[in-house]
Amino acid sequence: MSQIARVFVVLNLLLAAGFLFTAATFLGLNNDWKGKHETVAKKAKEEAARHEAALSEKDKALAEKESLLNAARDAESKATAANQQLKTQVEAAEADKKAKDAQLDQAQKNVASVTENLKRTQDALQAKIDENTKLRAETAEAQQKEREANSKYEKEHADVVARDNKIADMEKSAKSADDKIHQQGLLIEIAQKQGFDMKGGILMEPVNASVLNVDMGMKLVQVNAGKNAKVARGYVLDIVRGNTYIGRIKVDQVFDASCAGTLTVVAPGQTVMVGDKATNTLN
Repeated sequence: MSQIARVFVVLNLLLAAGFLFTAATFLGLNNDWKGKHETVAKKAKEEAARHEAALSEKDKALAEKESLLNAARDAESKATAANQQLKTQVEAAEADKKAKDAQLDQAQKNVASVTENLKRTQDALQAKIDENTKLRAETAEAQQKEREANSKYEKEHADVVARDNKIADMEKSAKSADDKIHQQGLLIEIAQKQGFDMKGGILMEPVNASVLNVDMGMKLVQVNAGKNAKVARGYVLDIVRGNTYIGRIKVDQVFDASCAGTLTVVAPGQTVMVGDKATNTLN
């Protein structure tokens, strides 16, 4: 091989090596550019996604703001209506106040009239009070007389009670007598019931009287028959009401037109009443 051929071979090898190096360089650059392009594209896609998400958030926020704006408009409309209603109410209240003021004026006039009437009524009332004061004084005087009368009655009543107690003691003594005295007492009672006066040995006059006063607590009975009906102390009178037997009294005091006695017998469940019949003619 000649020297020139060898030079060409070497040159070809160098050119081939240079081409390969250049191709490799360009290939490396191409790969780097592709990687960088993919990276940039990826970042751009991600940025676009972020922008789209941000835009969606902004749209959502805008929709919320529009909703708030609509709500504010509705609230403003309602506030306007409420304001108008309140204005109407205020106008009505003012009209009502004027009417109430007119009523108040009339009421004040009525109060003045009533006050005048009240003054006249008070004057009349004072006259009545003065009259009542006089009546009270007269009533007090009458009550004092009534108390004096009651005191006198109570004294007399106490005397009667004392006599009744004495009679009760005597009756207790009589109850302690033997059977013979008791039988004699029964015979005397039967004789008295038949109208015979065991004291005077004379027949008792028939008595048909009525009860005037009763004190069941003290067992005292007053009837409208006395000396004028020949009633004597010790008489026994039966008390009846129609066909009902009420009880029996023993005469302790005799007056001209009445007598008073003590209840010695009371039928079970019965009470002597004013108007009951008092008699010694029961068989």
